[in-house]
Parts: sequence; structure tokens; C-alpha cells
Amino acid sequence: MSKNEQILIKQKGIINLSDLKNIPKLSSYEQKTVTILMLARNELERLEKDDLDFFAKLILDYLKENVPDFNELEKLFDRYNSEKNTFVKTSIFKKIKPIESLAVFLSECAVVYNKVDKTSDITIKAFVYNLILHWFVAEEMKSTYLNEFASLDFQPQINKFIENTKENKEHREKLNRAFDNSIEIVEFLKTFSLKPIVPTMVIKKRRNKI
Repeated sequence: MSKNEQILIKQKGIINLSDLKNIPKLSSYEQKTVTILMLARNELERLEKDDLDFFAKLILDYLKENVPDFNELEKLFDRYNSEKNTFVKTSIFKKIKPIESLAVFLSECAVVYNKVDKTSDITIKAFVYNLILHWFVAEEMKSTYLNEFASLDFQPQINKFIENTKENKEHREKLNRAFDNSIEIVEFLKTFSLKPIVPTMVIKKRRNKI
């Protein structure tokens, strides 16, 4: 078993953060960490099976087990927005309201994320690894949960991407944009504050999609 595998062995007795029902138990700060990792999971899930090397698969498998699925959240809001029956809509709203903060964080980060296209396996992985590395290590944004990522060795992977694109200016520029985009998301999210939310039965604006 590799060192990275040992780091990501799931700890027993820790809250199951893959279940959206448990997210409201977290502080706003900890929900930001979940937001970063949900973005990472969503991005890695875009990779073709053949592009999931050992390290990428290790990260993705851990994220699938430990953070919510972005698509699950998206479907919940889509159901709410499309539902016509008042009784059913109210029932769905009761599920949405407790996770509204997480939804806002994801929506606002999506605005930043969508500035840069990440279409190759290299730019996808580079974005994810630098996103996690910058959040947990460079900015030391640690919370009670999921701090195992602070001990993972992402740098050799990032160095490999840099080495593999040194002869191709276009690929290097795309790589740099992916790096910059991940940093921009972290810089935005760490200072973003939620405005007081007035309880309402109407969600007027749809979230930005990733």
C-alpha cells in the first residue's frame, strides 16, 4: 500500500459527509471545504475511464465515499423548480433549506469555474490537484473533517504536467489557465460571506451550473 493510500484510509466514527442530510451539521467554514471537494469530485468524474490513472482514481474513489455528489444536489433543486404541486414543492423545500448555504457556495464558485474551459485530462487533473493543494496546504484552510488531503503529495503530479507541456506553448497556456482558475476559486471562496437569508418559499434565481 502506497503512502497516499495509507493517508486516505477512511477514519471510523467520523460523520458521513457523502450524505447531504449531514451537511447542515457543519459550520460555514467546513461547508466551504466540502464545496472545494465537491468541485474536485465533479471535475474528476468528467474523465474517461482510460484517463483515470492510479493517483486520479485514488482521489476520486475517496471523494465518492466522503463528499456529496454534485448531481444529487442539482437534481434536488431541479425537482423543486419544476414541481407544480404545492404540497410536494413544500416537502422538497424542507430538504433544500438546510443545505442552502452549500448550494450558494457552489453556485458562486461556478461563476469563477466557468471562466476557463478545461477539456483535456491534463487540465482537468491539474485544476483538481492544484485546487485541493491550494486550499489545504497553501492557504491552510483546515477544518474538522477531510484534512487527510493536506498530507497528500500532489506536487509530483503537478510537476509531471508542467514537464509534459514544456514543448507545447498552447498546452502550457491551457495548463496555466487551469492552475490560475483553481487559485482564483480558492481566493474567492475563502473570503466569501453569505448574506443573511430571509426564509422564503420561493427560490427566485437558479444556481449557476458547473
